[in-house]
Amino acid sequence: MRAGASKVDITVPELIGNQEVHDPLYARALVLDDGDNAVCIICLDMISPWFPEVREEIGRKLGIEYTLVNNQHTHSNGRGMGHTDEWRQTVGELIYNMVEEAYANLVPASLHVGRTRVQIGHNRYGDAFTQEVVPWVNVLEARAADDRKIAVLFETAAHPVIAMTHPGISADFPGYAVDRINEELGDDVVPMFAQGCGGNVNGDHVSGGHENAKITGRKLGDAVLTALHETVQIKASKFNLRSKTIMLPLQLPSMERWDESIRRIKVGGEVPPREGWPNNESTMKTMQTLKGMMERGDQPEFPMEINIVALGSEWCLVAMAGELFTEYELWINALAPFDHNMVFAFTNAVVGATDDEYIGYIPTDKALALGIKTPITAETACMEAGSFPGFFHGVRVDGAYTCYAVGIESQIKEAIASLWTR
Repeated sequence: MRAGASKVDITVPELIGNQEVHDPLYARALVLDDGDNAVCIICLDMISPWFPEVREEIGRKLGIEYTLVNNQHTHSNGRGMGHTDEWRQTVGELIYNMVEEAYANLVPASLHVGRTRVQIGHNRYGDAFTQEVVPWVNVLEARAADDRKIAVLFETAAHPVIAMTHPGISADFPGYAVDRINEELGDDVVPMFAQGCGGNVNGDHVSGGHENAKITGRKLGDAVLTALHETVQIKASKFNLRSKTIMLPLQLPSMERWDESIRRIKVGGEVPPREGWPNNESTMKTMQTLKGMMERGDQPEFPMEINIVALGSEWCLVAMAGELFTEYELWINALAPFDHNMVFAFTNAVVGATDDEYIGYIPTDKALALGIKTPITAETACMEAGSFPGFFHGVRVDGAYTCYAVGIESQIKEAIASLWTR
């Protein structure tokens, strides 16, 4: 096994414009090569996009066919910023060059895994149907032959929403966690935060500001450092790489429900007055698109990519697209046939999908069943991922917002299990 890591500041002028920068945003990469197959893991301090064009370039130029791009989903740099073509090209080039550097830095290495208990978030749905959280942080350490730490990949599940309403672009609590790890291990080590299944979990102290983000981040960083003292070396030396893209069915409303929503929109009760969200004119346009789909009898679907990176029966990374609810990660942890597990959500967009075609929240069937019965208003916005219309949390396809159909949970779990056992 060989490992190489690198990082690059992506707080470029094309992104920030005239906005204040509280702390910089980074892209970080870890490349692992077992001699036959290479895996590249990229972690980004942003909400989106997933740069599928960069993934293709990495495969074409470096021969790395397995690239996973995980966005930490920080809300402190995704609002009011136009993802222009110039910005995307600039950041895409920085990401590719970073991966090229990590690949050039490959050295013989061993991999070590660990976990320690820590809770930094809360389930925002409360008593609605679940209070589940991921009460741990998972760690994968790449260590050189001379015992030098190359990179520390760590994962837990919580939305970085602590600094989101306060001035200044920020990496939120994941950035402070990285700083805490570097403070202890030195700046030559590349710590990388990956977001788990935190679709329904918010970081504690929501909108509490940068100081609270720092408190939470340092708490997480300390937990990672504790886990590093208790890691186990992985003996398996060859990757088992598997991937599958499944089509998730979407739920179209009845015409009666569509009419009800139109009435709400016209009186201004459907769309909460939040900056950056669709105004009534654009909302009506998407509703008309949806009506056309209903009248044609369309059965819309949306692709979801699932990837497995395994080392024997000792360790497995499950990486999935979308903002999955925490219950998926807990299910994987309980049933996966591996000694150690790590789970990514918010990972990879299907090649060919546009940025407007966002996979969105991936709820449980229970949450979907609740939401389908609940109209979205200013009071219920974001409270049910199956609400119609899903302007805040639904999936957008062909310019129309809607939600997933009940039944996707079992479909996703069957796909994951098939990759475990194939």
